[in-house]
Amino acid sequence: MNKNVLKYREHHETYRDDSIALNQELTLGLSPSEEKVLTHSLAQAAVNFYQRILNWDISPSTPLESSQEEVVSPLISEAAEEYFKENEGRLGQRTVKGYRAHMRDFLELNGDMFIHLFDKTKAREFKSKLMEFPRVRNHMKNAKKSLEQLKAEGAATITTNTVRDIMKNISSFLNWAVKQGYLEKNHLAGLEPKLEESSRRPFTVPELKKIFSHKAFTEHKWDDPEKYWKYWLPLMGLFTGARIEELAMLEPRDIKKDEDGIHYFDINDMQEDKEGKLKTADSRRRIPIHTKLVELGFIRFVESVKTKYLFQQLTTYNKATMAGEASSWFGRTKKDIWKFDKDVVFHSFRHNMRDKQVDVGSQDSHIKAIIGHKQSNITFSTYGSSFKPVHLNPSLQAVDYDEVLVKVKPWA
Repeated sequence: MNKNVLKYREHHETYRDDSIALNQELTLGLSPSEEKVLTHSLAQAAVNFYQRILNWDISPSTPLESSQEEVVSPLISEAAEEYFKENEGRLGQRTVKGYRAHMRDFLELNGDMFIHLFDKTKAREFKSKLMEFPRVRNHMKNAKKSLEQLKAEGAATITTNTVRDIMKNISSFLNWAVKQGYLEKNHLAGLEPKLEESSRRPFTVPELKKIFSHKAFTEHKWDDPEKYWKYWLPLMGLFTGARIEELAMLEPRDIKKDEDGIHYFDINDMQEDKEGKLKTADSRRRIPIHTKLVELGFIRFVESVKTKYLFQQLTTYNKATMAGEASSWFGRTKKDIWKFDKDVVFHSFRHNMRDKQVDVGSQDSHIKAIIGHKQSNITFSTYGSSFKPVHLNPSLQAVDYDEVLVKVKPWA
């Protein structure tokens, strides 16, 4: 007998009609949720029965009843829906969308099953398969191909850091499942691969000159009039060192002016209606807006925006994060137009800011406050507890990029 029998027997849909019939025949008066439990129980009994046959562990003298009460748990897909609905308010719709994408990958590699059956062996198998998962699995034509086809075609695989991110998100779900009593232990915990050493470097001055000589900056030309983020995001990255996702999720209300007359970026996810979530609590910070951005017309631009987000067009892209389209555009342009190496990406602006801050002699605590890194002094680790814009402004304004922005045309 083929062991694939178990795979098919695990799916509870086969037993839905039986549970409905029993409910009606025996006039049990079960509610829909209780009926679902009965469906799971029937399916689980079938799994146990066929498992015994496969293991030659059945005879007339062997009772079919388990000596212990069988664990009844939902399918992974059902538990995931419950998890997403319960946490959508806390995480935000866009973050949940990203989690759903990772769950889709998990189900493709692991298969749907009763969640309590996800054991240590399954966890290790999932990690092994994930390490070979295609980087463009669900993109355009690849979505219609099998994993075997993509592997045969030599599709590039996801990075170790992406594997780690997916496993961390699935692990969070499994931790939740343990708390719900669906699973005894999260067997995926601790299996995440170590972070790869970053090979990213800062942009050189010639590279920065090439970036800001692009027609998006010199002529305000882009393929769609709503894609003005092509002008502002790189400039904002240059003068803040912020992550692209942090900048992409900004709203007009996040650009503020304090009692000292200093304009600043309020990078936070504290508002209840904020959909995007920051990488860490230390990412919540207030960064003074450089006078060069003001000269280029950034404040005027912000005041002209009437949509929820500064870059509303980014919400239309079919990606899990706000920065998806912007990140893809920057990656294609730096490869095809600017001909840069793989070791420079949008994130390289962070390295440039860090190096500039070191060059101007900024305090380490100020550098971390601007970049959004964890402070060694616990006193400074809470958003709003210290480092007002006025404290960071001298360090930020000391950064000078005039030589690479000569060709940049101010915002009209």
